[in-house]
Amino acid sequence: DCNSNGVPDDCDIAAGTSLDCNSNGVPDECDIAAGTSSDCNSNGVPDECETDCNSNGVPDDCDIAAGTSQDCNSNGAPDECDIAAGTSVDCNSNGIPDECEGDCNNNGVPDDCDVANQTSLDCNGNGIPDECETDSNGNGAADECDIASGVSQDCNKNGVPDECDIAFGTSADLNDNGIPDECEGDCNNNGVPDDLDISGGTSQDCNTNGIPDECDIASGASQDCNTNGVPDDCEVDCNTNGVPDDCDIAAGTSLDCNSNGVPDECDIAAGTSADLNTNGVPDECEADCNSNGVPDDLDISSGTSQDCNSNGVPDECDIAGGGSLDLNTNGVPDECEADCNSNGVPDDLDISGGTSQDCNSNGVPDECDIAGGFSGDLNANGVPDECEGDCNSNGVPDDLDISSGTSEDCNTNLIPDECDIASGRSLDANSNGIPDECEGQWIDLGNGLAGTHGVPVLTGTGTQIGGDTVTLELSNALENSTAGLFVGFSAINIPFKQGILVPSPDLIVSGLPTGPAGVLPLAAPWPVGIPPGFSLFYQYWVVDPAAPKNLAGTNGLQSISP
Repeated sequence: DCNSNGVPDDCDIAAGTSLDCNSNGVPDECDIAAGTSSDCNSNGVPDECETDCNSNGVPDDCDIAAGTSQDCNSNGAPDECDIAAGTSVDCNSNGIPDECEGDCNNNGVPDDCDVANQTSLDCNGNGIPDECETDSNGNGAADECDIASGVSQDCNKNGVPDECDIAFGTSADLNDNGIPDECEGDCNNNGVPDDLDISGGTSQDCNTNGIPDECDIASGASQDCNTNGVPDDCEVDCNTNGVPDDCDIAAGTSLDCNSNGVPDECDIAAGTSADLNTNGVPDECEADCNSNGVPDDLDISSGTSQDCNSNGVPDECDIAGGGSLDLNTNGVPDECEADCNSNGVPDDLDISGGTSQDCNSNGVPDECDIAGGFSGDLNANGVPDECEGDCNSNGVPDDLDISSGTSEDCNTNLIPDECDIASGRSLDANSNGIPDECEGQWIDLGNGLAGTHGVPVLTGTGTQIGGDTVTLELSNALENSTAGLFVGFSAINIPFKQGILVPSPDLIVSGLPTGPAGVLPLAAPWPVGIPPGFSLFYQYWVVDPAAPKNLAGTNGLQSISP
């Protein structure tokens, strides 16, 4: 009971409950389960019991399923068995039943056998009978053979002769030249051949090269600098530089100062514009501020006009336009005139208007003479030294001589003392260079009393200015004697030793030696702070046996401070 169903195997087989296709007395399922039999298709039938037309030990359906055998006609029999049994024909012996091969003409014969047997032609050798190929022009030859042999053209490479494309309307042929329009030049892609665009006026061909202008431009064969759709080589180019005039102007390569659309150099070359100064600019475009028909720079270079400030504008125009002042109306811009003090006013106008002085009449304001070093101004008063008083001709103004102490001005009249004296305005009786009005006075009051040599003499010298030395000198006295000096604040003129005592005896200095010459000088600095007009009175009395009462007296002497 191999299948363990409780029924003996032979009873299963006899009852038909189990099959035993190989008649080995064992149910088929037990053969398969035990591996005694294979079952490649798992249909429960041992393989040895299945159809095996090619006797390879494999059921036919398993051969077909595994691809070991083909079954092109799907009749469940391997193709090789159909052919071997004669069920199918294999004219070309390629192992494929003819009914499974291509048969374009449906004559029951594979196409390659038709070709091989020359039942059909195959002009292009592609294994397809010609009658099955496209023959658009109906000449009995496949289109590709017509094309390959050159009998027909196929410009668009669609495998259809051009005449057929045109005839069928697949391609247009607007110019009727037998060439589909798509194969003709159509550089602007408008579907119209270029020559028809040109001849119909749809496109221009200014350079007559057979190519629409827009295509020449688009391809770079022609330039179109101004993007007006006209190739540059067809535009006006008066200076023959290969660039249209308007592009020269737009790019600044050429100027067009008069805005007439013509480069200036061409206007000049053609005589349309004058260029008197040959600077390449038409005269009508040049500045002509004086409206004399001549460019300003030519007026200036020729000397017709002056340009003192070198601004390229004739002076008369600077003045007329207000760009320059001409305060003195001499036709010369003020900035070109001498203006040494930089006040914006010409020097001559400064002088004539009194704004500046010109003491030396050299046409230059005094402040400029000084600033430029042409004149000195030692006292820094803004007046050139040569114009100042210099009475002593030392090259220094008198006031500076005085302020620096080089000269004295004792009478404060702003004139050096030496000049007062030289001019006679002041006297200098003692020739000491000091005007007498500035010196203290020494007045001889007389009233002396004679001795051995006559009347002794008392003199005084010195300015009586504080700090200056003054000298009292006794002379003509008895030699090697002694003397006494009387000094008083007033003159009393009273009798004394048969003479006259002139000063009040406010100060007496006695025992002073007369020396071997009978001379006694006394010198001392004059006190500072003595008020003007202050007087002192002096007199010597000398021991002298020849005098009455043995005393000889000098003249009285008065000093008056300045």
